[in-house]
Amino acid sequence: MLTSQLLADRDWFSADLQNQLVADGKQVAINLSYQHLKAAMTRADWKNARQICRELTAISPPSETAELRQLEQTIDKKLSSRTTGRVIWGSIAPCSSAP
Repeated sequence: MLTSQLLADRDWFSADLQNQLVADGKQVAINLSYQHLKAAMTRADWKNARQICRELTAISPPSETAELRQLEQTIDKKLSSRTTGRVIWGSIAPCSSAP
């Protein structure tokens, strides 16, 4: 909150400080997104995790994007295996309920 308030009042500060505040605000947003990503992955909310990962890839520094893309591939595999599991269980369930 402090960073966002300082950003709102940045006209009072020098250009160097303004630039640093903008960079800090961006880093705060990245950190919060990582927390949301971790929470989504902990709850196995893979669809939300993929969206957060894509957003992080867009705003993160280039040094982090390769790892985020790998993570997104892992999330895609989780989503794919979940869908495959539902299809398998969906086809087994009617057979097992037969008398």
